Amino acid sequence: MKPTQPIQLSVPYWCVQLVMIFALHAMHLLFDSVRTDHVILFPDARDYWLYKADEVTRALISSVVVLGAWQWIQTLPRQGALHKAMNAIFLLCAAAAGVFLPTFLLPYGPVALRLGASASLTDWVFYTLWAHALTAILFLAIVGPLQARRDAVSKLAEVQEQGRLMRRQVARARLQAIQTRVDPQWLFDRLTAVKHCYEIDAPQAEALLDDLTRRLRAALPGNTDGAMHSAPVTP
Repeated sequence: MKPTQPIQLSVPYWCVQLVMIFALHAMHLLFDSVRTDHVILFPDARDYWLYKADEVTRALISSVVVLGAWQWIQTLPRQGALHKAMNAIFLLCAAAAGVFLPTFLLPYGPVALRLGASASLTDWVFYTLWAHALTAILFLAIVGPLQARRDAVSKLAEVQEQGRLMRRQVARARLQAIQTRVDPQWLFDRLTAVKHCYEIDAPQAEALLDDLTRRLRAALPGNTDGAMHSAPVTP
């Protein structure tokens, strides 16, 4: 019975990044729930779950926007510290867009305003902007080094693959050089002579074999002792 092969699941890296962003949002929402849920007067359980669903929906939209900005940033030319500063600026802009975009996508306003979780729309906007900006900065602090390590591993694999290709080309070139320096007919005649000499005169066969070894060594690339010549072979 053949052993079963383990199943390997390949998850796109952008999915991992999306989960990371949303996890940061979820941690903030959990902290916010512990901090404020006990002081908000929810009319019933339905309003409570509508409030939570609205927060999760807005967090998911913001996560997608930030991830899209991050993926676009990776296509820009990288210039050291300037690139890191641009990363932070673009992610902060994406976080701000993630606050206002749900206003146009969702057919209702923030449920937090209706339930009194925020005193006014201005307070809700500024608090949400701060929370989303903090999430974007934390995401950059986490995924930045991971992306740099991923890029380094990718470059190392590329260099190793180039090294393997170069070694194959060198080996092929050496083989071709030997083939051009050794006359196949001469080699066939020499081997036939060695075989015949072993039947009638072993010492002479050993001498022919030593001569063949010397000539083949001289035919290796880097040796300039001379190429093989089609000389008559006499046992």
